[in-house]
Amino acid sequence: MNKKFFSLALTLLCSAGFVASCGDDADEVQPKTEQTADNQRTTIYGQYAGWSKATVHGAPIKTPGESLEIKKVDDNTVDIVYTSPTWGTATLEGVTMTKSERGYTFSKAVSVEVNQEQTDWIFGEGVDYITMTQRGPAAGSNPTTKDYPFLLENGFVSSDFQSYEFSFAAYLKLLGAGIYRMTFKSGEVEADTPVV
Repeated sequence: MNKKFFSLALTLLCSAGFVASCGDDADEVQPKTEQTADNQRTTIYGQYAGWSKATVHGAPIKTPGESLEIKKVDDNTVDIVYTSPTWGTATLEGVTMTKSERGYTFSKAVSVEVNQEQTDWIFGEGVDYITMTQRGPAAGSNPTTKDYPFLLENGFVSSDFQSYEFSFAAYLKLLGAGIYRMTFKSGEVEADTPVV
């Protein structure tokens, strides 16, 4: 009787060990996220965090907490989405991307002319727009949101994806309002510039 009991107990223990061992194997085959050991970016595509330095009516303004996303269209073409808490959001479609040893350059040619009355600009085909919300005392209690022509003047991302800079120009319709130029950058926000 003791031998039968011992044999049954041994069988149950082995079965429990087998079940536990199956559970461990199942844990080992769970999918793992694809990341490098130091969390380095491995592709040009995706989200970039940064800040911008803008020139508005001749005054420099910096804005932290901005982002830029590069979306693949094909091997030589991307869409760029620029998001700023100060300036608004813009999607630039069909941007040309060129790769070199140094990194990646971005360009999108759009012609810009001045109308005959010298009161507005005329843009060539393919111009993109930024959606800006008017703020401050001039906006009053009901700030308005408007779309303004928004051009990429140049862009660059280093081959290690750590250094990047994109220059944009927002055209505020009337020539008297001027052109707002903003540069989205990597790194620390520069000192000695008003923060918005």
